[in-house]
Amino acid sequence: MKTVMSSFSFFLPAPGMKRKGTPLSNKILLILAICLLTLIGCLVESQEPVGETPASINPREWEGAWVLKDSDAGTTMILQIFNPPQGIFLMKLKKWNEKKKQEEYSETSWLYLRQSGDWLFASWRKVGASTFFWEGRIENRAMEDGGRVLLLWLPNPDKIHALIKEGLLPGRWVREKGKEQLILGPLLPKHYQVMRDNEQELFFKGNKLEILVRLAR
Repeated sequence: MKTVMSSFSFFLPAPGMKRKGTPLSNKILLILAICLLTLIGCLVESQEPVGETPASINPREWEGAWVLKDSDAGTTMILQIFNPPQGIFLMKLKKWNEKKKQEEYSETSWLYLRQSGDWLFASWRKVGASTFFWEGRIENRAMEDGGRVLLLWLPNPDKIHALIKEGLLPGRWVREKGKEQLILGPLLPKHYQVMRDNEQELFFKGNKLEILVRLAR
């Protein structure tokens, strides 16, 4: 299956600059790049991108159009490198509107890839916004046919909440206006060790593992 990469032919301020928001069409922003955190009922906010240092990556292995494996949602995630040394990408979601017979795009977000040891983490925020959302652990792997796949282990908010209550991770659980929100505080090296010690419960595995496949370029 082949696709033509659409050009980002719109004004994009650098991280930290504000930009007036644009309305979403057809509700196609599915919370970070098709990775359905709504399946676990709670987004994990963070005060900063998760990870100790910017990820050491090859942008050519990440740029392009990605789709959720075995999904017929018709939504494509488009990644374009913005700052290679800092592991920052521009991210948009593209979806076909059958009624209008045209492609529609979500608002643009920043995707941050950072690492701690051999673990790679993905976080994101909308352009012009200050709130980050943590997507969990991520890996980019090569396939035998020359293609690439992204593996995403979503964070388990219940386990994170438990570790916060025990004082092992910084953060808080906020309830307001009928909504619940988990917010991670700034993480120190000792907190990443806590994550490793609790890996089996901290990240969803098995049928909660999200797999995205890059379309042929």
